[in-house]
Amino acid sequence: MVNGCYHDFFNRGLAFTLTNEELNETKKLKNRKFFRFTFRNEKEKRLKRLEEARVKRITIQEMEKERYIRQCAFDRIDENNRRIEMLSHDTRMMSRMKNVENQIKSILGAIGKSQKEIAMERKKQGEEAKRKKKEKAKKAKKAANKKKK
Repeated sequence: MVNGCYHDFFNRGLAFTLTNEELNETKKLKNRKFFRFTFRNEKEKRLKRLEEARVKRITIQEMEKERYIRQCAFDRIDENNRRIEMLSHDTRMMSRMKNVENQIKSILGAIGKSQKEIAMERKKQGEEAKRKKKEKAKKAKKAANKKKK
Protein backbone atom coordinates (compact mmCIF):
# COMPACT_ATOMS: atom_id res chain seq x y z
CA MET A 1 0.00 0.00 0.00
CA VAL A 2 2.83 2.37 0.75
CA ASN A 3 4.38 1.56 -2.59
CA GLY A 4 1.05 2.17 -4.37
CA CYS A 5 0.57 5.50 -2.62
CA TYR A 6 4.14 6.48 -3.44
CA HIS A 7 3.69 5.67 -7.13
CA ASP A 8 0.36 7.51 -7.22
CA PHE A 9 1.92 10.50 -5.48
CA PHE A 10 4.89 10.37 -7.83
CA ASN A 11 2.74 10.02 -10.98
CA ARG A 12 0.75 13.10 -10.10
CA GLY A 13 3.95 15.14 -9.97
CA LEU A 14 3.62 15.86 -6.31
CA ALA A 15 6.97 14.37 -5.47
CA PHE A 16 8.85 17.25 -7.03
CA THR A 17 8.79 20.68 -5.39
CA LEU A 18 10.11 23.82 -7.04
CA THR A 19 12.93 25.81 -5.59
CA ASN A 20 12.39 29.36 -4.37
CA GLU A 21 14.17 30.73 -7.47
CA GLU A 22 11.88 28.77 -9.75
CA LEU A 23 8.84 29.92 -7.78
CA ASN A 24 9.97 33.54 -8.05
CA GLU A 25 10.64 33.12 -11.79
CA THR A 26 7.18 31.68 -12.43
CA LYS A 27 5.63 34.47 -10.33
CA LYS A 28 7.52 37.08 -12.37
CA LEU A 29 6.42 35.52 -15.65
CA LYS A 30 2.82 35.32 -14.49
CA ASN A 31 2.87 38.96 -13.33
CA ARG A 32 4.55 40.07 -16.55
CA LYS A 33 1.86 38.40 -18.61
CA PHE A 34 -0.92 39.90 -16.46
CA PHE A 35 0.58 43.40 -16.35
CA ARG A 36 1.41 43.34 -20.05
CA PHE A 37 -2.30 42.95 -20.74
CA THR A 38 -3.31 45.68 -18.25
CA PHE A 39 -0.56 48.01 -19.51
CA ARG A 40 -1.72 47.44 -23.07
CA ASN A 41 -5.27 48.41 -22.08
CA GLU A 42 -4.04 51.48 -20.21
CA LYS A 43 -1.83 52.45 -23.13
CA GLU A 44 -4.74 52.13 -25.57
CA LYS A 45 -6.96 54.21 -23.29
CA ARG A 46 -4.25 56.85 -22.94
CA LEU A 47 -3.72 56.95 -26.72
CA LYS A 48 -7.48 57.35 -27.24
CA ARG A 49 -7.56 60.23 -24.73
CA LEU A 50 -4.59 61.88 -26.43
CA GLU A 51 -6.19 61.50 -29.86
CA GLU A 52 -9.46 63.00 -28.62
CA ALA A 53 -7.56 65.89 -27.03
CA ARG A 54 -5.64 66.43 -30.29
CA VAL A 55 -8.86 66.48 -32.32
CA LYS A 56 -10.40 68.99 -29.89
CA ARG A 57 -7.28 71.17 -29.97
CA ILE A 58 -7.17 71.17 -33.79
CA THR A 59 -10.89 71.94 -33.98
CA ILE A 60 -10.51 74.85 -31.58
CA GLN A 61 -7.50 76.15 -33.53
CA GLU A 62 -9.46 76.01 -36.80
CA MET A 63 -12.44 77.76 -35.19
CA GLU A 64 -10.15 80.49 -33.81
CA LYS A 65 -8.53 80.89 -37.24
CA GLU A 66 -11.95 81.24 -38.93
CA ARG A 67 -13.10 83.65 -36.20
CA TYR A 68 -9.94 85.73 -36.75
CA ILE A 69 -10.57 85.83 -40.52
CA ARG A 70 -14.20 86.91 -39.99
CA GLN A 71 -13.19 89.51 -37.41
CA CYS A 72 -10.55 90.94 -39.77
CA ALA A 73 -13.16 91.18 -42.53
CA PHE A 74 -15.59 92.98 -40.19
CA ASP A 75 -12.80 95.32 -39.08
CA ARG A 76 -11.98 96.17 -42.72
CA ILE A 77 -15.67 96.84 -43.43
CA ASP A 78 -15.95 99.08 -40.35
CA GLU A 79 -12.78 100.92 -41.34
CA ASN A 80 -14.07 101.40 -44.88
CA ASN A 81 -17.40 102.73 -43.56
CA ARG A 82 -15.52 105.18 -41.32
CA ARG A 83 -13.41 106.33 -44.26
CA ILE A 84 -16.51 106.88 -46.41
CA GLU A 85 -18.14 108.81 -43.58
CA MET A 86 -15.04 110.97 -43.10
CA LEU A 87 -14.80 111.58 -46.85
CA SER A 88 -18.43 112.65 -47.05
CA HIS A 89 -17.86 114.89 -44.04
CA ASP A 90 -14.77 116.36 -45.70
CA THR A 91 -16.57 116.98 -49.01
CA ARG A 92 -19.35 118.75 -47.08
CA MET A 93 -16.74 120.89 -45.36
CA MET A 94 -15.08 121.64 -48.71
CA SER A 95 -18.40 122.69 -50.24
CA ARG A 96 -19.14 124.89 -47.21
CA MET A 97 -15.72 126.49 -47.53
CA LYS A 98 -16.35 127.13 -51.22
CA ASN A 99 -19.71 128.71 -50.43
CA VAL A 100 -18.06 130.97 -47.87
CA GLU A 101 -15.35 131.92 -50.38
CA ASN A 102 -17.98 132.70 -53.03
CA GLN A 103 -19.91 134.81 -50.54
CA ILE A 104 -16.74 136.71 -49.66
CA LYS A 105 -16.00 137.27 -53.38
CA SER A 106 -19.50 138.51 -54.05
CA ILE A 107 -19.42 140.83 -51.04
CA LEU A 108 -16.00 142.20 -51.92
CA GLY A 109 -16.89 142.42 -55.62
CA ALA A 110 -20.09 144.30 -54.85
CA ILE A 111 -18.39 147.07 -52.94
CA GLY A 112 -18.60 150.32 -54.89
CA LYS A 113 -20.80 148.96 -57.67
CA SER A 114 -24.34 149.79 -58.50
CA GLN A 115 -27.16 147.26 -58.53
CA LYS A 116 -27.24 147.38 -62.31
CA GLU A 117 -23.55 146.46 -62.62
CA ILE A 118 -23.93 143.63 -60.11
CA ALA A 119 -26.94 142.25 -62.04
CA MET A 120 -24.98 142.39 -65.31
CA GLU A 121 -22.03 140.50 -63.75
CA ARG A 122 -24.33 137.81 -62.39
CA LYS A 123 -26.00 137.49 -65.78
CA LYS A 124 -22.59 137.06 -67.45
CA GLN A 125 -21.61 134.44 -64.86
CA GLY A 126 -24.88 132.56 -65.48
CA GLU A 127 -24.36 132.61 -69.24
CA GLU A 128 -20.77 131.43 -68.78
CA ALA A 129 -21.93 128.55 -66.55
CA LYS A 130 -24.60 127.54 -69.13
CA ARG A 131 -22.02 127.60 -71.91
CA LYS A 132 -19.62 125.40 -69.90
CA LYS A 133 -22.45 123.00 -69.10
CA LYS A 134 -23.33 122.67 -72.80
CA GLU A 135 -19.67 122.02 -73.67
CA LYS A 136 -19.50 119.25 -71.07
CA ALA A 137 -22.68 117.66 -72.44
CA LYS A 138 -21.26 117.75 -75.99
CA LYS A 139 -18.01 116.13 -74.85
CA ALA A 140 -19.93 113.44 -72.99
CA LYS A 141 -22.05 112.76 -76.10
CA LYS A 142 -18.94 112.44 -78.28
CA ALA A 143 -17.33 110.06 -75.80
CA ALA A 144 -20.52 107.95 -75.70
CA ASN A 145 -20.63 107.80 -79.54
CA LYS A 146 -16.96 106.74 -79.68
CA LYS A 147 -17.64 103.93 -77.17
CA LYS A 148 -20.59 102.69 -79.23
CA LYS A 149 -18.45 102.45 -82.37
